[in-house]
Amino acid sequence: MEKKIKGSKRGLTFSFISENGTFAPGSRYRYVIDKDAGRIMILPSKDGGNTVSRKRSGLRIKSLIDLRSRDILELVSVSDHMEIEFREECILVAIYQKAESGRQAEIRYMNLMPELLMAAGNEDAAINHICGHMPQTGPWEDPVLRKQVPDVLRVISLFSGAGMLDHEFAKDPRFEIVYAAEYDHDAVSTYRQNIGSQIAECDIRTLSGQDLPKADIIIGGPPCQPFSNANRHEDSRGCLHPEGDMFAHYLRLVRESGVRAFLIENVPGLLSASMGHYMDLIKAILPDYSVSAKVITDCDLGGYTKRKRAVLIGSKGEPPVIPDVKMRPVRTAGEALSRVKPDWPNFSDVTVSSEWVRKKISMIPEGGNWHDLPEKYWTKSVHSNMYRRVDRNRPSISIANWRKFLLSPPKWTDSAEWDRILTVSEAAALQGLDKHFAFSGSLNSMQQQVANGVTAAIARFCKNILAGLFGRPAVMAD
Repeated sequence: MEKKIKGSKRGLTFSFISENGTFAPGSRYRYVIDKDAGRIMILPSKDGGNTVSRKRSGLRIKSLIDLRSRDILELVSVSDHMEIEFREECILVAIYQKAESGRQAEIRYMNLMPELLMAAGNEDAAINHICGHMPQTGPWEDPVLRKQVPDVLRVISLFSGAGMLDHEFAKDPRFEIVYAAEYDHDAVSTYRQNIGSQIAECDIRTLSGQDLPKADIIIGGPPCQPFSNANRHEDSRGCLHPEGDMFAHYLRLVRESGVRAFLIENVPGLLSASMGHYMDLIKAILPDYSVSAKVITDCDLGGYTKRKRAVLIGSKGEPPVIPDVKMRPVRTAGEALSRVKPDWPNFSDVTVSSEWVRKKISMIPEGGNWHDLPEKYWTKSVHSNMYRRVDRNRPSISIANWRKFLLSPPKWTDSAEWDRILTVSEAAALQGLDKHFAFSGSLNSMQQQVANGVTAAIARFCKNILAGLFGRPAVMAD
């Protein structure tokens, strides 16, 4: 039997009656996407990162599959219609793209498990019976999907922030993020908008290993303020900082979850803080893991900034190898910023400075800072990069919260329009993001989310090391 539904810019949503309970409301599932072929498989999974919703239809309660991730939206939002065939072993959904320039519309497939067969019964009025031709390949006959399912690495993310580290894992078919946790409300909203609903808004100190789904890897970056050189107060560094216990809680959850590998991304000061206290803490709490650590630089890995980060990777197997990579020539800030166009999200999100501040910004040359101002304009600051202007021909300085030290874009023309600080989209581009990643929340919050995030190049670097630990083929181009 075959039916037809219209394409939707809201994603792929359909309801059904689950008779055997596998896809009953509240049950969990995951899906695998082959982006090149546009095929997706939804699998029941008690540890999956998605939950079946409930929909009331008269006196009955239906199960609701609601897929709205960015990958799903890219397939569905431009479609003309979707054709659903209900078979004995699966449900096939062919997504017919709108034909352009006389070309034949592209067909994409989605394969669902047998428990979804009841979707055929008394569906919404928008689904109409059709008699079109449907592809005859079952889900387990597809070599790409059959290969992906056993190979997928299940990932838990802690201290997820806006999802800038997770984003690279979410885009890679070798990985599936089954759970994420973040305390900040606006960051959680950004995560859900760009990656998915598997994130919980919570304090990880309240979590235990029993609360987490089964996974292979835990990734995350405990708050860096306890170890950051920007924190100049010795009485609030390390364990004395209000968030100084977060590192130990991260290690505790790694131990309690039993994952085979973990990733910690943080400021370089972590490796030497308190005379190596935190490295010793890893050995004490996680004696079964071999741990490698290295300080890496974003522009050495193909990024656009000079941001340095400490990377710690632990494994229950052989000690991880963190290669010494230096990509040359380095990419420049100008290359990143030239990609930002008016159609980018957050293009107009910028702090409007006072006339006095804008006057001082106008005097800063590319690559310069407040030392280039006439002495009468100098102000006291603990940071030497106050009033810094990005040099288009070099990698940018690290993107901390640029509102606080007034980082401005290159002066592309003689216009005064460049005498301002970076927009949110410009800062995101320097971090390696593109126009498909949008930030939400207040302006101050969005700026902090970008500053807190991992650059795309560092995220890809770490992701591929973890894939190698599990024998997964390398991704040649990201």
